[in-house]
Amino acid sequence: MVTVWDNAFERIRQAFERDRIAHAYLLVSPSHNELRRLMGRILGLLFCRAQEERPCGTCAGCRLPLLGFHPDVWIVEPKLKSRATAIEDIRDLLYELERTAYEGGWKAVVLRQADRMTDQASNALLKRLEEPPPRTLFLLQTDRPESLLPTVRSRCQILRFPLETSSEMQRWMDAVAELMSCAGKGLLGAWQACARVGELLGRWQETVRQEVMAENEAFSEPKDRDVIEARIQSRYREGRWLFLLALLGWQRDLLAAVSGLEERDWLFHDRAADIHRQALVLSHQEVLRRMEAIETMNERLEQNFNEAAVWEAGFVALFSTPIVS
Repeated sequence: MVTVWDNAFERIRQAFERDRIAHAYLLVSPSHNELRRLMGRILGLLFCRAQEERPCGTCAGCRLPLLGFHPDVWIVEPKLKSRATAIEDIRDLLYELERTAYEGGWKAVVLRQADRMTDQASNALLKRLEEPPPRTLFLLQTDRPESLLPTVRSRCQILRFPLETSSEMQRWMDAVAELMSCAGKGLLGAWQACARVGELLGRWQETVRQEVMAENEAFSEPKDRDVIEARIQSRYREGRWLFLLALLGWQRDLLAAVSGLEERDWLFHDRAADIHRQALVLSHQEVLRRMEAIETMNERLEQNFNEAAVWEAGFVALFSTPIVS
C-alpha cells in the first residue's frame, strides 16, 4: 500500500531528478522513526552508489548517512544533559560545511529535534539557510514546528505528516486503548495502569538500546559512549511522547463523544463503543481536566521528574472519576 510517506518521497525524488530539490526541508511529525526512514531515503538520493534504481537502500551510501558514519553528512542533535542544541554546535557545523565534500558531490545536514535549538543557535543557522552552500541539503525534523523561529520555518519547504499516518503510532494507540478500556476503577485502576505503563516503556527502552547498540557495532569506528547514550535516551523519549499523544487522543475522542461529534473524525474510531460508554458519566469539564492532567505529565517528564511518580499522579487524576464498565 502506498502511504503518505511514499508520496512525499516520490515528490522529492522527482524534484531531485529535475535538479529542483529544495535546499531545506522541515519534516513535521511526532513519529520520529517514520521520519528517520524518510530521511534515510532522501539521503540515499544524494549518496547512493548504485548505477540504477537509486536509492537502492543497501549500499554504504544509503546505509551510512543516518548512522553518522558518512563523511559528507552531519547529524546535529540535542546533548544528553542540556537536551538542547547550542550555538556552539551550529558554529561547528557551519565551519565543517565550508569544507569541500569528501566524495566531491553533495553535503547534507540532519538536524534532529530542531525545536531544541536555542535562539542563538537558530539565528546562526538562519544565516546559512538564507545563503545555502551549493549542493547542500538541510533536513530539519520536529514535532513542534511552532517552537522554531518563524524565519527558520519560512526558509524551509514544510512537509507535515498527521499523527494517524504513522504505523509506529498504532503500537501506542493499542496500548492506550487497553489501558483506558480495560483498567479497573479508581485508585486500583490507576495503580494497574502505572504498572502496565512501566512494563510497556521498559520494554521499549530495551528495544531502543538493542537497536542503537547494533547500529553502532556494525561499523569499525564506534561512536563515543555519551553520543550513544544520548541517542538511546532521545529515541526512548520519542516513544514516550507518542504514548502521551495517544493518551491525549483518547481524551480528545471522549470530548468529541460528549459533544456529539461524528465518529469518523475520531483517532480511536474503532473503539467507539468503549468511548461512548465512558462518555456517559463525563462532562466537558471533566474531560478537559483529564487533558490538563496529561499535559502536566508531559511537562514534568520534560523537566526530568521521576517517571514512576509522574505516572502515578497522572493516572490517579485520569481515573479519579469512575468509568462505567
